[in-house]
Amino acid sequence: MGSFFQCKPVRICRKIFRWCRIIVLFTVFLVMAEVAYLHLIGLPEFLKRPLLQTLRQHGFDAEFTGAHLNWGPVIEVENAAFQTTNEASGPRLSAGLAILALKWDDLVHGRFKVDSFQVATARLQAPHAGTNGIPLSLENVSLALVLLSNNVARLDDAVFSFRGIRICLNGEVTNYLAMQRWKWPMASTPKSPGSNALSASLPERLGHFSDFLDQLQFSGNPGLNLNFSADGADMNSVHGDLKFRAGGVQTPWGQAGAFQVQGAWARILSLADEPILRVRITAADTRTPWGTASNVVLTTTVSRDGQSNWNAAADLSVTGLAARAGTNWVRASNLWANGAATLGSTNFLPKTLSATVRVGAAQSPWGSADGLSLSVQAVPATKPAAEANWWVWGKLAPYSFAWQVAATNVLSPRLQVEGLEAEGRWRAPELIADKLALRLYHRRLDGTARLDVGSREVNCRVVSDFDPHKASALLTPAAARWMSQYDWTEPPKVNAEMRLVLPPWTNRPENWRTNLHASVVIAGNFTVGEASFRGVTVTSANSHFCYSNRVWNLPRLRAVRPDGELEMDYTGSDETHEFHFAFDSRLDPRDAAPLLPAAQRHYLEDLDFPLAPAIHGQAWGVWRRHETISFAGTVAATNAVVRGQVIDTVSAIVNYTNRLLTLSNLRVAKDGGVLRSEWITADLASRKVMMTNIGCNISPDLARGLMGTNVPQFLKIIHFDTPPSIRASGSFVVGNPLATDLHFYVRGQHFHWTNLSADKIEGGIDWEGRSVHLTNIEASVYNTGTLVGWTVFDYVPRRGSSFRSDFSGTDIDLSALVKGLTGRTNRLEGMLDGHLVLGAPQTTNKTTWLGHGNIRVHDALLWDIKLFGMLSPILDAIAPGAGRSRAHSATATFVITNGGVSSDDLEVDAPGLRILYWGTIDMSKNIDGRVEADLLYNVPVLGPILSTALLPLS
Repeated sequence: MGSFFQCKPVRICRKIFRWCRIIVLFTVFLVMAEVAYLHLIGLPEFLKRPLLQTLRQHGFDAEFTGAHLNWGPVIEVENAAFQTTNEASGPRLSAGLAILALKWDDLVHGRFKVDSFQVATARLQAPHAGTNGIPLSLENVSLALVLLSNNVARLDDAVFSFRGIRICLNGEVTNYLAMQRWKWPMASTPKSPGSNALSASLPERLGHFSDFLDQLQFSGNPGLNLNFSADGADMNSVHGDLKFRAGGVQTPWGQAGAFQVQGAWARILSLADEPILRVRITAADTRTPWGTASNVVLTTTVSRDGQSNWNAAADLSVTGLAARAGTNWVRASNLWANGAATLGSTNFLPKTLSATVRVGAAQSPWGSADGLSLSVQAVPATKPAAEANWWVWGKLAPYSFAWQVAATNVLSPRLQVEGLEAEGRWRAPELIADKLALRLYHRRLDGTARLDVGSREVNCRVVSDFDPHKASALLTPAAARWMSQYDWTEPPKVNAEMRLVLPPWTNRPENWRTNLHASVVIAGNFTVGEASFRGVTVTSANSHFCYSNRVWNLPRLRAVRPDGELEMDYTGSDETHEFHFAFDSRLDPRDAAPLLPAAQRHYLEDLDFPLAPAIHGQAWGVWRRHETISFAGTVAATNAVVRGQVIDTVSAIVNYTNRLLTLSNLRVAKDGGVLRSEWITADLASRKVMMTNIGCNISPDLARGLMGTNVPQFLKIIHFDTPPSIRASGSFVVGNPLATDLHFYVRGQHFHWTNLSADKIEGGIDWEGRSVHLTNIEASVYNTGTLVGWTVFDYVPRRGSSFRSDFSGTDIDLSALVKGLTGRTNRLEGMLDGHLVLGAPQTTNKTTWLGHGNIRVHDALLWDIKLFGMLSPILDAIAPGAGRSRAHSATATFVITNGGVSSDDLEVDAPGLRILYWGTIDMSKNIDGRVEADLLYNVPVLGPILSTALLPLS
């Protein structure tokens, strides 16, 4: 055995084995020493250079104070700083400890190839700080970056803190080595103040983002999770999704609770239908200076179409909305809004725009609505030469769009709209509403409208059958008062067109309101059924109308009533308030009573027209200035009833101006008689009535009936069996009898005045003040008699009337006279001549009457007269037949005083005797006198001798 080991070959083998073991052990020692050195001391410079070169090949520049090799194999780098290659201003990662995992195979062959990369307690700082000087940095960064052999880099659970927000990242990048060729936009020159976020470089954007974040304060452990993927060879290949949650957020613009953001993005250059970017923001209990909401959801998407155009869409949903409008609040249960836009791929100019806004259950101090909606669709249009004074319309000039508006149950203190539908279009310079449809109070209002922005001219057309009274609160006080005068059973149907010119969009002149009113032009027509104006009712009415230069014109207005119709032309100015009517009427004037003041309506109450009169005329003046109102026209009526007096026909030309009423060519016919007058004028200011050349052969009963209780006493006792012929002129003042100056000339037959009568009579009547003069009276009385004379009546207040008269009569039939005075038949005969002067301070007290006169009766039979009849038996006893003899004559003079008639020279001549009487007869027909009869006194030649011979017999 020992010899075996002592043999030379074995010894050689043992020596070789020993040296091999020594070499192996030494090698192991050297490796262990090297590893110990690398682990304890760190990598030497000749090893750091390959490691830095390897990181640079992976797109990172690194700096560190020390690196140690650890088992794994891994390299632990202390106080390391990393940033992307060739970007000194790029993001910078500072880590207290970074672990780079290596592959054994590469390490054995002397190559450093990083298999994974881990960072703990690191900090990532942005290349640019905001305006507040605070840099953008990520704190407490911990991440694991795995670099796979197929040039794939995977980031697993990268967690860091950013301004109180915990952020977690996960993602994968293929061909990650190619990312070092990515070029982020850098700002080579300072941007102008007008530059926007799209044209800014990445550092500038980060600066803006930093300024924005400084204004946000999140609460409730905010957190953000971000997952992404990309191809390093294609900068445009980044995909990702983001979720951010916070218990609340406080901003300068308001605050919200339960705030959440979800987002996703895809290939920007992709032409697929999937969205490039989608963001969804939700917030609860949102409060801003402009309003509040219980829940807000905003979703936006960005995509591209087949022509590489950008398509952007947004949807907004708000519940429990309350918006501030000045000092008031507008509330809505829900608000939905969505919009979409197509932008050009090169210039980002809109190619199409569309938006819809819907509001549910809206309420405000001005009203409420169950639903409101607005939709707009716009496309670019050839921009016209917009003028500088187009105001906001100039900004809309590049677009052409269509719009739709709808509303339901809009309620306000001034108006109630059950439904609203409107649609139209805009193409500069015209804004057109092709449809305007409103449902108001179970009625409709439809129309169209057009606005020319350049000329500011508005044209619209309206068809309506709703009640304008319902919208009176929208009118001016003057217009509301005007509208309140009308009423109807069914609202009028109106078809109207309107044109107006709006004031300048900018730099409006001080008189723009006046110019606006002057530019309004309205034309149309209306028709209405049963209606009324200030209480005057009609069965139907219709008319055209026109409004221009602040003047209304209503030609051919036609109003119908059961008793007739009215056709009228009206012109009125709402600036000067002047008006003009021209009309033809077949209506009862009493229908207009409600139009008159209450104190004047009684004038129409005394009228009745079984057949409506024909009235043609015109009226003009200024509203509310009664002194300016004038009227001119003609009136013709048949079977009119005035104060109970039926008039067969009446016609006249009527003029009224300056409160002066004139009737010319007046003609009144009644019972075959006619009254004509050239003119009658009434001054309503002074209440004076003047008339001239009135001719009448109508019974005075008409005048007595028309005058009613105002009939003068003398007219009450004057009667004509057949109507007299009367001519009249003069004037009087209503309510002032002292101003009366009337003159009449009367000629008539079968006249009666108390118990006096005349077959024919004529004379003048002068009524001056309280005096009535009957002059030049000539009458045929009592068969063959003639009476001439005059009389005067004077009225004294509180004392009554006095009178004076002087009459002479001839050949008056004595029997007819007595019968007329007493009303009884008699056997009197003879003819009466006489003269009477009579007067009294009071006509009703006959004891005050004073007068005198003389009387002569011839060819008489007087014994039926009580004065003489009592002597008839005595005369018959003295001389049979003397008491019944015919008297040749009787004469006397008399005096009337103290209520009696006295005479001292009454003498009656009869055949065979003469009667002498002196004494008194009072008003009670009591006789106190003395009578003498001289026998044979009248015997021819011998009478005086025989009468003397018979003395003292008498």
